[in-house]
Amino acid sequence: MLRISVCMFLRRSLPGYFSVERLFESVRSHLPADISCTTHVCSRLGVGILPRVWIAIEAAFRQSQVNHVTGDVNFLTMLMRRKATILTVHDLVTLDRLKGFRRWLFRLLWFRLPISRTHVVTVVSAATRDRLLQELGPIRREVRVIHNPLMDGY
Repeated sequence: MLRISVCMFLRRSLPGYFSVERLFESVRSHLPADISCTTHVCSRLGVGILPRVWIAIEAAFRQSQVNHVTGDVNFLTMLMRRKATILTVHDLVTLDRLKGFRRWLFRLLWFRLPISRTHVVTVVSAATRDRLLQELGPIRREVRVIHNPLMDGY
């Protein structure tokens, strides 16, 4: 049996922030037997330039056959193999809080450049897809809607 090796890349979460982690824990538990899945949790919080550069380098050394950046650390794609990388975008809510140059820079570093370094982009809803396309214009990557699954315990 041919096995596919996947590494899911997760943010290092702050206390009380765990929804993305729980979501992908549920996804991993339901993968078929021919998918071997590991996780890599960022060793540092993604706050500031140097910590982000460090965890992007760290992630580059942890790549697998398929790399899935599960959200909130989109910049990790910058040093990954494009053809082997999937990025999931959950929302664009942070853009609503920013204005001017900070908004432009965030859109560039969190969406435009990371998406350019992926093979497939997944979003959790048609509304998120539509908002992403509204913010970025046409994207040269396929954007697939894959709804979040229902999870035990909710």
